[in-house]
Amino acid sequence: GGRPALRFQGEQAGHPVTLPQIDVLSIGAGGGSIARVDAFGALTVGPASAGAEPGPAAYGHGGTEATVTDAHVVLGTLDAARTLGSGRTTLDAGLAREAVRRAVGEPLGLSVEEAAAAIIRVLDATMAGALRLVSVARGHDPRALALLPIGGAGPMHACAIADELGVPRIVVPRHPGIAAATGLLVSDVQHDARVSYPRLLDGLDLAALAARLGTLEADARRLVARSAHGATATVTAAVDLRYRGQAYSLTVPLPLPVDADAVRAAAASFHAAHEAAYGYTPEDTAMELVTLNVRAAAPAPQIDWTAPPAAGASAPRTRELWHGGGVRAFAVLARDDLAEGDALAGPCLVEQEDTTTLVAPGWAGTVGAGGTIVLGRSA
Repeated sequence: GGRPALRFQGEQAGHPVTLPQIDVLSIGAGGGSIARVDAFGALTVGPASAGAEPGPAAYGHGGTEATVTDAHVVLGTLDAARTLGSGRTTLDAGLAREAVRRAVGEPLGLSVEEAAAAIIRVLDATMAGALRLVSVARGHDPRALALLPIGGAGPMHACAIADELGVPRIVVPRHPGIAAATGLLVSDVQHDARVSYPRLLDGLDLAALAARLGTLEADARRLVARSAHGATATVTAAVDLRYRGQAYSLTVPLPLPVDADAVRAAAASFHAAHEAAYGYTPEDTAMELVTLNVRAAAPAPQIDWTAPPAAGASAPRTRELWHGGGVRAFAVLARDDLAEGDALAGPCLVEQEDTTTLVAPGWAGTVGAGGTIVLGRSA
């Protein structure tokens, strides 16, 4: 429905957190992830990171650890001749090669390029494994979905991960490197008010339930008015339900205003959610109400996503990359030169200020609305 999946319990630093949160699985894999060969001779990538300071060895800020960014510089995916950001940072290919050689190449008896390719393969496998946890393990077929790569490094790995999972489509937003910051700016201001409310669903006192929800609504509206400068909030409700005797619950919508029909609708939603999540419905279908949740949300200012006109074609060029076990020529395109409807086909690289998109051989696509690049398999 165009909304992020939520969960109402999670874990941070080993401690349970029972608050509403976006259902995100963080695996510590990114451009700064450090590659090492452990005591057993296995190549590991992450979760330790070089961070922004000192950063990857290629930054030349004193970092000596081999990172995913250094591997991309060695392979040629990242052009060492380009400056980063506002032009104050350049990439040092020599430092990147030395870090990869020392950390991975020598211990495993690989060339520098082979070591860099191994780093990327391990990272891709880690990310593909995480995506299986949030798709296959939850009953979703990746072959029916699209992959949305974000972050500065995400679009460099998208084709490999999509191939691993059988994902047929990749949608690269116009500015992946600032997707998180953009999302923060355009997300609704919202507050949740939750309270434990253990009751059997059969024989539920609807008047008492409505009164408790009214108190939660007042609390949530007050919080939104304070943080959104008096903006008018819309209110929705949800309940945590479980079958009698279960130790876990599922969160489903509760229509407002609450009445017998609303409770029946919530029960039907729970039956469907339980079947989808676990593949069965218990014989004893008596249900227990566990928690009430009321959310108040005020809309944030929206962004005009219309793509600006293309800047004009740059001179065509190619760059040699180590890809698929050997050197291969890739066409290099500037993202600012691409207009809606333009076609592109792998092997090619699309370079821009905040990311590089690698379009692997066998993939092709077009520029869509808002400057997105939509890729699919060309075969």
